[in-house]
Amino acid sequence: MRLPATSVLASKLHYRLRMDRFSQDFRHALRMLLKTPVFTTVVIFTLAVGIGANTAMFSIVNGVLLQGLPFRDPDRIVDINEVERRDPVGGGAIAPATFLDWQKMSTTLEAMSAYAPRTFNVAPAAGEPERMRGAVTSTAFFDVLGVSPLLGRQFTRNDAEPGQGQNVVLSHGLWQRYFSASPDVINQPVRLNGQPFTVIGVMPAMLNFPQNAQFWIPASYDVPGCGGPAGDPRGQRGMHCLRGIARIKAGTSLQQANAELKTISDQLAKQFPEDASNFIGVATPLQDQLVGSARTPLLVLLGAVACVLLIVVANVANLLMARATVRVREFAIRAAIGANRPALIRQLLTESVVIALVGGVLGVLLAFWSVDLILALDPGDVPRVAPIGVDGRALAFAFALSLVTGVLFGVVPAWQASKPQLQSTLKDNTRGATGDGHQHLARAGLVLAEVSISLVLLVGAGLLFRSLMTLMDTPLGFTTSRMLTMAVAPTGENYRSPGQFLGYWQQVLERVRAVPGVEQVALSSMLPLGGGISVMSFQPEGKPEVPPNRQPLSHYVDISPGYFGTMGIPVLRGREFTEQDATENPRTILINEAMARREFADIDPIGRRFSFGPGEDGKPAWVEIVGVVGNVRQYRADQDPVPMTYAPYTAALGRAQNLMIRTKGDPLAAAGAVRAALQALDPSLPVSPPRTLDAVVGASLTQRKFNMTLLLVFAGIALVLAIAGIYGTVAYSVAQRTQEIGIRVALGATSREILNLVLFSALKPVAAGLAVGVVASLALTRTLERLVYGISTTDPMTFISLPLLLAAVALIAGLLPALRATRVDPLEALRVD
Repeated sequence: MRLPATSVLASKLHYRLRMDRFSQDFRHALRMLLKTPVFTTVVIFTLAVGIGANTAMFSIVNGVLLQGLPFRDPDRIVDINEVERRDPVGGGAIAPATFLDWQKMSTTLEAMSAYAPRTFNVAPAAGEPERMRGAVTSTAFFDVLGVSPLLGRQFTRNDAEPGQGQNVVLSHGLWQRYFSASPDVINQPVRLNGQPFTVIGVMPAMLNFPQNAQFWIPASYDVPGCGGPAGDPRGQRGMHCLRGIARIKAGTSLQQANAELKTISDQLAKQFPEDASNFIGVATPLQDQLVGSARTPLLVLLGAVACVLLIVVANVANLLMARATVRVREFAIRAAIGANRPALIRQLLTESVVIALVGGVLGVLLAFWSVDLILALDPGDVPRVAPIGVDGRALAFAFALSLVTGVLFGVVPAWQASKPQLQSTLKDNTRGATGDGHQHLARAGLVLAEVSISLVLLVGAGLLFRSLMTLMDTPLGFTTSRMLTMAVAPTGENYRSPGQFLGYWQQVLERVRAVPGVEQVALSSMLPLGGGISVMSFQPEGKPEVPPNRQPLSHYVDISPGYFGTMGIPVLRGREFTEQDATENPRTILINEAMARREFADIDPIGRRFSFGPGEDGKPAWVEIVGVVGNVRQYRADQDPVPMTYAPYTAALGRAQNLMIRTKGDPLAAAGAVRAALQALDPSLPVSPPRTLDAVVGASLTQRKFNMTLLLVFAGIALVLAIAGIYGTVAYSVAQRTQEIGIRVALGATSREILNLVLFSALKPVAAGLAVGVVASLALTRTLERLVYGISTTDPMTFISLPLLLAAVALIAGLLPALRATRVDPLEALRVD
């Protein structure tokens, strides 16, 4: 249906009129802003700080939490795992045989792959070998992710057949480093753990899953094994060591997939009660699995920076209201010659939006720099931060935020200024009107908001700071001073028999002890607070025998004699390992105090025995407890010590070991000589970069330090803005009340009375803001429960000291203009321009 020509013409005229009005308002806004360059510069810079900080933080949240994974149909990719029924949130891993059963029985998952992240010795054709992270995977790994190789091919089923040769797919980064990005890399050799592998493909740059893997190896029999003798892993059902990924069929929900995994787990529990009855399969969106631990801290930081912007809005609104009183005659004249209230509001909002957009442009420029600065603070293990920057989505966010911000800080001043009292204003000859009670109330409300929001941020930052200080003062159970560590793993043709391994480690200990500056040295399969976990089930002697899936669990570390003395861990009862314990079939262990308390209560554990599995004769292989040592925080500084068993390193001679070296002076000063001694022993074995144990402990606290630092920065910005707001409000109030103050002084008011009058009026909204801020902090700090350690989220010291600090700062901010009020000259104040 066509509109009549008159209607079309009317629409065009209406549209043209609206555009003319907008153009006129826009030009007028620019003229007014250019007339007050100091005011405009202050407002633009204030807005740029708020919008820039929000855009930078949004860029990080967007990159980590909001953007989909760089795979085909990422919403259909799930992490699959086998968890204990009694502790479904405690983490877990999949047994190889169980994974194969899932593959056969599942109808909701169209593709499935298991993988095992592992560290390898990697030797290029030329250059020094390195220790590097890779992954052993099922051949469907890249199909599940939906990633095609940049060069060559991905895995096929033939690659998983035993005896078909050893192939490897390289990451983009490793291809560039080791092969100089040569397109002729296909079929080139590379040695992994001393074995020759053939390059069959190169993946695109965006793929480094899992755990920053640099290469991928197809698993024999198409499923990775859980260690032990080389062979067919398909019968391993009691050992859990794998992770899995799967692709949900189109049209199938996550709930359906989980229901099916539960049904399959129930069937396997009936079929294999000893191995599978205690476990259940769980599917989780892969993105949630990767970023789950980072979600709460990042959202807290995004909320904090949003609070900073709210304070910016309040400050700018206060400035605009002050400026509006100076322009009150202008508004009165415009109203007198016919401008209605909507037209005045539209004009003032146009000015606000224009200045907000200019501030947004500058804020985006600050955001480009701020993202790099934030990431330079080292967020720790936060995933997916490497490619983060200010992208198109962040620019759209900044534009939308600028528009919203312009309306927010402009609406109250526009509403107040758009209803001038024509008669009184036009008769008044002064530079500006004093403003009515509504304006004073609005300004007080904005100060209240600034103070309360600032207090919330200060309390949050204070809690994280107190938590970190408490954590850093928490005893770890070992000493870190003058400690150096580096890792090495003997692999290759020279290391096949237990005797070869044992000979190598004995020479390592002898040569490192002989290095000048080395005081003590020992070996450990796991670095305290250095990542990694090892858990084994065991059967205590004298207790009823139970199936392996119901046996108690112990965290497990292999160590050499001298480890506890080197690490400063006290031996509480019994003795430490000796060289006689470090045999190829050790029969002694030590336990920590937590294990002794859990398993033996009031009984002396010395001489008691554990069995970690059957021996060659099929009977329990008993090992004797010869000592009890102090508790160590092995995995996280904020985690209570767990029950642990220490075994001689000779129980698993093929494992990589960490050298724990106590030096006489600066640990890093001895690092070069230690490294040279190791390379002289076997130049084909890579040695990890040396680190001090202090650095290892510091790295374990990196994410907490990152969260605290950013929140402190945001709280500091908020505090500065709040101080500026309080100072500006009090100074403006004094300027507006100059005549009143002059009259009071002329009538005999003392300086003390004037000071009390101004301060009391100024600090009333501050006191109200502190009260509101305390209540809001009590409510909102519950979101910090997962980030706080060792103190309560209602920590009295924090909730008393920070409001007092903010009150004192507010008092100083208000005192300066109040003191000026006491020096008002009555004659000057009462003079009429």
